[in-house]
Amino acid sequence: MKRNLKYVLSLLCAFALIITASPCFAITALAAEKDDNLVFSEYEYITSVREMSDDEIDAAALTVSEVQMLRSNAIEDELLARKELPDSELVSRYGYTYDEILILRGYNGGRIEEHPELAAITGTLTISKPTVLSATSSRIGVKVVWSWDHCPVVNANDVFAMYWDPTFGSKDGKMRINAADSSHTVRYNLYNTYVDFSREITQVSPNSAAKSVFSMQDQSGEAWAETGTLKLYFDATAGSAALTELDFIFAYGHAVLSVSPSVSFPASGGISFGVSTDDAGRRSGYITVASGKWYDN
Repeated sequence: MKRNLKYVLSLLCAFALIITASPCFAITALAAEKDDNLVFSEYEYITSVREMSDDEIDAAALTVSEVQMLRSNAIEDELLARKELPDSELVSRYGYTYDEILILRGYNGGRIEEHPELAAITGTLTISKPTVLSATSSRIGVKVVWSWDHCPVVNANDVFAMYWDPTFGSKDGKMRINAADSSHTVRYNLYNTYVDFSREITQVSPNSAAKSVFSMQDQSGEAWAETGTLKLYFDATAGSAALTELDFIFAYGHAVLSVSPSVSFPASGGISFGVSTDDAGRRSGYITVASGKWYDN
């Protein structure tokens, strides 16, 4: 089987933070697999940047403003501000459990790298292992779920991007996303009241790329996007041979500096985010028609 979509997952993908009037706040994350999910911890990312040498900062392509923000007291100040809120708001608005609130109440304002227990109350983004909905010689269906365990700190417009590349049996063919059958449902949390909104899936390249842009806050600015479920269907175009395998890259981009997240799909394949959009996490894998299963690359 081909592996032309294999990539080295970047562990140090950064975005520039802007402190806004938003009640929430997020930074990026390091990636790790846990129970077939891909998990990104903002605590590990922040502390790793604070420990980097100048050469490592340059190699990671971090800007001066990004490094200054991550090494400032902005994170600590935000946690101290949350500490002053009542339990009811921390639970219903920010997603904390009562055990996590106890950790927050015990925080004294010291540097977070000196308090590893704070990893439990900083944000974590999870992209679950994709689920195969259908797998035939002419159609593939797959479900992908992303979720935040706590409200991120900066909430602008995020994007979920997808790239695919098919393999056919006897000759070439093409697979196109069926936008009519596909969906992206984003669930917003407003004080533990959940409202689902359907977000548009835009075809970027007819046979290889699509994206779905969504706001991390609702129009009121109170509710935040806690989780999203994508159900994606891809159909072979007329004249295509029998499909044997479909390779994928799914990527989550977290934008803070622009109204619309910056994402592109290079001619050579794959997904690339612009300087104002953080590559917050991605999954790469493939589905075979013969097995009807997803395999991670």
